[in-house]
Amino acid sequence: MAERTRARTTKGGSAPSGVLYPAKVDVPARIPAIVHRKRLISALSEIPEKRVIIVTAPAGYGKTTLLSEFALSRKEPVCWLSIDERDVDPATFLQYFLEAGARLFPGFNAGAEAATGKLTAAAITDILVTAVRSANADLIFILDDFHELDKAPTELWKGVEGWLARMPDTCHVILAGRTQPQLAPVPALITRQQAKMVRASDFAFTVDEVANLFRDVLHKEISLDDSQQLANLSEGWAGAIVLMGQAYEPGRRLPALERLNKTDTLYQYITLEQVEPLPDDMKKFLEGTSVLLTMDAETADQLLGIDDSEVKIDQLLNLNLITPCEDDPTSYRYHR
Repeated sequence: MAERTRARTTKGGSAPSGVLYPAKVDVPARIPAIVHRKRLISALSEIPEKRVIIVTAPAGYGKTTLLSEFALSRKEPVCWLSIDERDVDPATFLQYFLEAGARLFPGFNAGAEAATGKLTAAAITDILVTAVRSANADLIFILDDFHELDKAPTELWKGVEGWLARMPDTCHVILAGRTQPQLAPVPALITRQQAKMVRASDFAFTVDEVANLFRDVLHKEISLDDSQQLANLSEGWAGAIVLMGQAYEPGRRLPALERLNKTDTLYQYITLEQVEPLPDDMKKFLEGTSVLLTMDAETADQLLGIDDSEVKIDQLLNLNLITPCEDDPTSYRYHR
């Protein structure tokens, strides 16, 4: 199925030319053993009625796997771009964006020559809008790892905002990343029912999905009680379920998260993917407030002797590393 779909999505397109990493504009190959998330696929399938869908969740929640399964299942053309840290350069971003479209639509990258030198926000918007209009067809454009653009220069960020506000109705965009992008057009699009959010809570594995993951991916059997306990313990985080499941043995107690040590794979994953990328002041804030079951800015300020906890809490919210407490939305807690 994946091979047939791949042949269809590249038919009529031109092979990338002049890009160093052509895999960035390929839809990732379907993983042989995955849990098919029908409810999430259904949410993404609303894209023909939306201009933008924003998918946001921390590392290890299965965003890319879900999006590739969705892309390979669609009948209409799906353009794909995996963004990395080098794409904060406007010319580099435009080069790969245009090549992603040229895979399916000859002439999509006709503006590539303009994507050099000093690029203003208006020029970037014009190039992006002109490119998608040139397709003259309904298409879906998926920008994966969009959080890599959080530190992009203003002209690129504003150029993308201009594109989202002005792109034709035939273009539908999915932005996926670890943070919620603060894009100016999005609130108005949500108000007009033209944008949709898919958040980490939507990705949380249910008890049945945990059991399916064990059976179809880990090739293990797990009891309903253990599935429930693991779903609660991990709060449905796929990465933790997989890594804890690899050591799972029926009849033995599941490991306690507070007993993880530096040799444990899950500990290493959390450290490398979620903690190490943070600046030193945020790491210190994480360590200092981790003793609290719940926190608010005033309590954190008093505990750490600082006066900017509110700013740091906002940053952690945007990074999906804390969540509001259900019984008190003014207080926050960390993932278990």
